[in-house]
Amino acid sequence: MRRRPMSLLAAATAGGVLVLAGCGSSSGQSTPKDPKGELTASVGNLGATDTLTTTLKLRIAPADLQSLARADGDRLTAADAKAIAGAQFVIEAKTTNGKNLTELKQSDQKATSVAIRALSNGHSYLEMRVINGDLYLRGDVKGFLDLIHKSSTYAEVQARAATLPKFVKALVDGQWVSLSGAAAQGLAGQFGVQTGGQSGGDAQSKKILDDFKALLAKDVTVVRVGSDDRGDHLRLTGDAKKLANDSYQTFSSAVPGGGAALSQAKPQNVPRRKITVDAWVKDGVLSEVSVDLGQFAKPGEPGAGKHLPIAVTFEQDGDDIGKPGDVTPIDLTQLGGLFGALSGGPSM
Repeated sequence: MRRRPMSLLAAATAGGVLVLAGCGSSSGQSTPKDPKGELTASVGNLGATDTLTTTLKLRIAPADLQSLARADGDRLTAADAKAIAGAQFVIEAKTTNGKNLTELKQSDQKATSVAIRALSNGHSYLEMRVINGDLYLRGDVKGFLDLIHKSSTYAEVQARAATLPKFVKALVDGQWVSLSGAAAQGLAGQFGVQTGGQSGGDAQSKKILDDFKALLAKDVTVVRVGSDDRGDHLRLTGDAKKLANDSYQTFSSAVPGGGAALSQAKPQNVPRRKITVDAWVKDGVLSEVSVDLGQFAKPGEPGAGKHLPIAVTFEQDGDDIGKPGDVTPIDLTQLGGLFGALSGGPSM
């Protein structure tokens, strides 16, 4: 599709922050009866567990994606639309000492294991694990090339990888590679993951929480609109332009990689209008947040009047995060020569 100004990204960011703006911290499992109090407590209760899985997903039907593409002058095949609609980004955090996530202290060094996965229709294309300060990485290069219709290049990629360091060949073949020490910390940090102790993460989390509390002072309203199998359904409303500007400052300065991710966002272009975000609270814990991107489309634009939700779900459960077997260490001394060799790699 043709690239559009990034005011939509800024507005969507405002939507996510709108939920977090209504969320402070809470140490108990009690649930206040007023909607804003219920939402605030539900977020604090998320950490009252040793495992938390957060999933970012689209809830847009493949046919609607195809319709949007056609309206924008492009063509999206049914297979591609299904792959996009089935995309998920999953982050699981699990303590290694049995404590709840909210109970971890600075002395609990390397007490949290983290797994991050990028999937489509249940298939994992990229997976990263951080365990005891070490980072493990695996990608399905062949599967990804198939997904983007570049299957014919895989043989060339394999042939070139055979002449490169062992860890490159392992990556291309879909095997695990690993990093440790400062290198692991640097790469994991790009994803907002701390590989060492808790102090850095605590300070960062406090800043984000303080920023969100400041946003709470803005004109944010929370009402209860019903309930379903996801829990109590709450609806938040606020001014899109004000929240886009404030949330842009929050994310770009406080969230790891936020400045780069939002470098093309243009919060000043977001019109002054009401923005709506839906949230669900189940058993006193936040279970889902959903933003309908269709509300940001201007009249006459492809998304206008359409239901285009993007959701974040939360589960206090997850798989064991174990150290992979048959791992190839990344040799940092070979990276300089590797970059030179890759500069003449195949064009994709």
